[in-house]
Amino acid sequence: MEEPGLLLINATAMQGHGADTLEKEIEREIESLRTTPAAAKELEKIKNQVESSMTFGKQRVDQKADLLAHYATLRGDPHQLNREIERYVQVTLEDIARVAKQYLTKTNRTVLHYIPKGEVSSSP
Repeated sequence: MEEPGLLLINATAMQGHGADTLEKEIEREIESLRTTPAAAKELEKIKNQVESSMTFGKQRVDQKADLLAHYATLRGDPHQLNREIERYVQVTLEDIARVAKQYLTKTNRTVLHYIPKGEVSSSP
């Protein structure tokens, strides 16, 4: 976790639509993230989902142990587990806009097309 994180977008094209079309649609969505401010209501919804997921994700003893090991090993502080939700709750609309503009650029991307055997891709 010393380097920037990884954003992975995975999509499967519908029958009759090629990888190029799908890639253009994903590109349009990424550009929208870069240029259109997120809605406050949507951010609140996502924060609630993250908080719920993080809370339910540590109900069992083995889940807590895994998370404590993760924070101890990768973050150097196992107690950060108990403070992690605070980091997500503090995210603002301005943070999202700044990060999207900074990191969601074409130069930061690697695009892979996995084409089923026997099909032909229209991409180079």
